Amino acid sequence: MWHKIHRGVNKMAKAGRKPRAWDTKIQPRLELIKQWTSQGYNEKQVYTKLRVSHGTFYKCKAEHLELQEALKKGLEDVLDEIEYKSVYQLALGGIKTTKVKKTLINGVLTVTEEVTEETLPYFPAAKWALANRRPGKWADKVIDDADTSIETKEDMKSYEA
Repeated sequence: MWHKIHRGVNKMAKAGRKPRAWDTKIQPRLELIKQWTSQGYNEKQVYTKLRVSHGTFYKCKAEHLELQEALKKGLEDVLDEIEYKSVYQLALGGIKTTKVKKTLINGVLTVTEEVTEETLPYFPAAKWALANRRPGKWADKVIDDADTSIETKEDMKSYEA
């Protein structure tokens, strides 16, 4: 009678089987998995932190779309941040202020000063960003649909004369 009253409480234990790794170790930590991958952890490091085996992790990954999405989303976050911080900031240039701390060897004088540095736009980075984000508009080779005639060797000889 007790199992009828308390539905949803530890279903695995009531069924007489061992709780599955997906239910106890992986699914409750999907947000944490996303966070770990966004911090640069690879899959081996993730399943080691979860304390599940290689086989269990990859079996759960194959069976559960949520795990695949958590791993993918975390990686996309990292790549977006790298893309923004490196390529776009390089392409746009700008003003960067950093704090520089100077200490004498004797340790007597400590000076902290702000250094402002201006970087010019780096055009190869802009070209790369545009070509990869909007390839139809910014590709290296633009094919003009109006000029689709194929020239033969005879046509080329007329240009030489």
